[in-house]
Amino acid sequence: MMKELNAYEELRYEINRKATETLMHLLLCYEHGKLSTEALSASIDTLFMAVSGLVDGDLFDMITATSEIFKSTNSNP
Repeated sequence: MMKELNAYEELRYEINRKATETLMHLLLCYEHGKLSTEALSASIDTLFMAVSGLVDGDLFDMITATSEIFKSTNSNP
């Protein structure tokens, strides 16, 4: 049982790590002009859908907040 718990914790850690790295990569690509605001918004939405329910609450909140920032930026003329 302890080994299963450790495997679960390791998997959770890896999912959180990859989601964080992906979000940071997307933001850097946007910052360097490799992604438009629309492409960034769509990419963050895709990340959100892929990891929703799998990542820790704080990371989920960060992805959600980032998505909302770029949705509001995208909707302003």
